[in-house]
Amino acid sequence: MNLKRYNDWLIAIVGTAGPLAILALIAWNLRPHSYDRPMPGVTVQPTAGATSANKPQQQLALCAPIVSNDSDWQYIPLVSVLPKDAANASLGSYSVAYDKMAQGISAPGNALSDCRYRGESTRVMFNVLVRHGATGDQHLLLQKPALLASLSVPDVKCATGEGDVPCGLLIWTLYDEDTNHDGVINDLDARRLYVSDLAGLTLRRLSPANVTVLDWKWHARTRELFLVVHDHQTDPQSNDTTNLLVAKGDFSAPATPVIEPSISNNLKNVLH
Repeated sequence: MNLKRYNDWLIAIVGTAGPLAILALIAWNLRPHSYDRPMPGVTVQPTAGATSANKPQQQLALCAPIVSNDSDWQYIPLVSVLPKDAANASLGSYSVAYDKMAQGISAPGNALSDCRYRGESTRVMFNVLVRHGATGDQHLLLQKPALLASLSVPDVKCATGEGDVPCGLLIWTLYDEDTNHDGVINDLDARRLYVSDLAGLTLRRLSPANVTVLDWKWHARTRELFLVVHDHQTDPQSNDTTNLLVAKGDFSAPATPVIEPSISNNLKNVLH
């Protein structure tokens, strides 16, 4: 091959590869990436014409129980494994009410993160089976559609202030309402924080209904739970503006702003 022919051949290849590379780059940018899509959720508004006969078939998967070394209670995550091409889980109504029983987790120490047998794109953790290991008694944590995000359990040395959770309590974060009204409960809705007893029967929401919980921290010495939150209604797509709330004592009341109104107003004047 003489030099002229080699140069012509090289120019032809470069001239063809260049546009192809540009087209490939454009196609890649137009492709819906996984991080651009919300996590699978729970459908709360079926599409028109949907019936139980044509719902996609889902499979139930159980994960290994989450346990605490100083309690007989066990928490078994329940997962809907989605069929191919299904974007969200489709759940029916719960028909069994709670059985009254004797009263006996970005989240710190999220125990639900151990339930990773399938990819997040094909699974929806929609409930937890609460079981007493000594008696075998069991019940469901929730009686309505929801998407579980985290569970944090007390440390075995919680009485001396160790761990992220108060003794005798569980801290949950979950999505339990279609706050953006798109027909699906998923991670685009408000993430809420709840506390419950170890039996999972006294579920109490500490975060206001209109905010998303971004983080939280337990201060054992003062018995205060701090919540970093974002106003989900004001700006659901951004977490740039945050507020700090605190729940005190026995957590019988929802969390309230940490900063006193007079100081808060003063700070707003400084920023404006």
